[in-house]
Amino acid sequence: MEQRAKSERRRLSVEDLALDIWDAAEIEDRTPLKEWLAKQPEAKSSIEIPEDKPAFFPDNPLFELNTVCFGKAGKIRMEYRSREQAELAFHLANYGISGPVTVPLSKEACRAVLGHMKDRIKRVNTLFGELAESRTSDDRIRAQLIEVLERWYIQGKKITNP
Repeated sequence: MEQRAKSERRRLSVEDLALDIWDAAEIEDRTPLKEWLAKQPEAKSSIEIPEDKPAFFPDNPLFELNTVCFGKAGKIRMEYRSREQAELAFHLANYGISGPVTVPLSKEACRAVLGHMKDRIKRVNTLFGELAESRTSDDRIRAQLIEVLERWYIQGKKITNP
């Protein structure tokens, strides 16, 4: 009875559940986003994305269309080759990607890659949501699971030693 009482008290952590979902998810391409971008045939330009939170003002006449501001007060301003490349950099920064990143040069290729990237992440988030729902009925835990799984998918899952 003591063993049963101990095992009933032990709950699986969010990371344990996330590992279970990660292993169960049938995802054909688990390449981290930064590497996935570099593999795109159009990716021929290297840009720098600061670590700070981005702000993009495409409709504000005070800012250039190809500028993304970073940091609390927008002190860091990065100019990119086009509005499309700036928009791609903005979305990448929001996904937690920073540092040097290889992206497309042309406006059309940036638009296409951004659309494909959003679809790719949306598809796996839907899958992660379904799998999280099958593991727990707690909305808070499900949200945490999806957050962890999305981070692993975008940044690359770090292998932890048991």
